Amino acid sequence: MQLFRDIAILFVGTAVITASARAQDMQELYEKAKAEKKEQQSKLDTWSPRKDVPPPAGLPPLFSLKLANNYPAFMSDTRKVADLRKRFEALTGPVQKKGGVR
Repeated sequence: MQLFRDIAILFVGTAVITASARAQDMQELYEKAKAEKKEQQSKLDTWSPRKDVPPPAGLPPLFSLKLANNYPAFMSDTRKVADLRKRFEALTGPVQKKGGVR
């Protein structure tokens, strides 16, 4: 498949339970439940970050792919970032900032 010949970019989702959050125990229980092997296996359309959960049917294991895991080095190459942004803007139009990105 062509998809797996190129470098794959990974986006990691994280969660935080703050000290001021209501029902911290319930939030922690929910996050732990999402990470359980049984729950991860029920997500058939995506890869699990767990190594003991097989990949979706027909797809290779996630870490067998050539991953773009050099994000800090990539972001420090301002010319490359600017070129990539121009490529994306040619497809989507100019970026329109909405909200308070810090």
